[in-house]
Amino acid sequence: MRKKSSWVNGAVAGSCGLMLALCISSQTPSQETAPMPEYFGFYALDRGKLIAIGGGTSDTPPTLQSVSVISLGASQPSERNAVQLGASAHFLLFDVSPAEAARAISIFRLPFVRREITVSDIPQMGNLSGRGATTVGQRNLPGLMRLADSQIRLLQKPVRSEPQMIELVPDQPLTLGLYGVLFAPASGVTAGGVGGGQNPGWTALLLVGQSPMAEQSGQCIDLVLTGGVAGMLGLDSPDVGSIGSFPLLRPDRAPFCSSVANSSEQPGAPTSPPAQGHEVSQAELHALETSDCTEGEQTVPAHSHLEFVVSPLRECWTPWLVFEKYGFKVKESGNILLQHAFRDGSIGEQFEDGPKLTFHTKRPIEKIRFKSLRNEPVTITLDAW
Repeated sequence: MRKKSSWVNGAVAGSCGLMLALCISSQTPSQETAPMPEYFGFYALDRGKLIAIGGGTSDTPPTLQSVSVISLGASQPSERNAVQLGASAHFLLFDVSPAEAARAISIFRLPFVRREITVSDIPQMGNLSGRGATTVGQRNLPGLMRLADSQIRLLQKPVRSEPQMIELVPDQPLTLGLYGVLFAPASGVTAGGVGGGQNPGWTALLLVGQSPMAEQSGQCIDLVLTGGVAGMLGLDSPDVGSIGSFPLLRPDRAPFCSSVANSSEQPGAPTSPPAQGHEVSQAELHALETSDCTEGEQTVPAHSHLEFVVSPLRECWTPWLVFEKYGFKVKESGNILLQHAFRDGSIGEQFEDGPKLTFHTKRPIEKIRFKSLRNEPVTITLDAW
């Protein structure tokens, strides 16, 4: 009986050991099940496959999707290849100095550029203000540019027995969209690593999801260009950032399509959004956005949405925007002069309003109008209740 008991105990111990081994095996990180790279480079680990992104080679060729993107200062969109990945993809960095290379790698979700607003500083013939022409062009494409709040946070994870490798894991699974990878070493080309034998920096595109929906899912912005012929940015502009082909934009260069920050809102207005949009005629929109002095009045129907850009070249007020019913919300992408008229027929004093300035009044407002401070284009977003 003692021998049987001893055998049972040994069997139990052996099975526990086997279960422990299975448990450990089931918790093995993805980095151990995916192939390991042979050459220095930046790779994606996607569903058990190793895919070369920047430098190096892999047995699994990347699945490429051609996408059209807007580049800063380019008059026409360009075609770029994007590597298609799943939302759960991780990344692997293999470099002679992995910690230093990891600091040079960043991933940003690309914005969706709705319009490009160019303000030239070359004086226009007959323009007494001394400023150049302002033009607004529709783009409706993703932009090869960075927004500070669109960077993906990457967590660093060591690779067992591989001191020259670091796994980079997004802190949240990647969502539908087009992403840009930037390698921008602080001191030029590294010796033999990700930047070895290449330019001081490089960019690559990643596509999560199917085109074109994924390409259009980024933060919607209006791109503002100033200075030089046709508003082209100079090479010494602070917007250019580390890599000229993937610039970091200041907030004033990229106002959100829906405007930003605080809003000026009528007391008692409902918190729910307007029910439907309002189709503005081309003539009405031109009267609001032109640099010519076109005034008059325009009716804003109840439950409508209106968005337009006030040109910095405009020296007079916009047309009055007359509300059919009580209650509205207005947002501005920058500071601008505002004036309102009350339903009792009186007109208020003009005052400065903007993202960080909010006006309040308890008197019912019948209509409002705007006037540029002559500094920058300002996007006005208006919702009537």
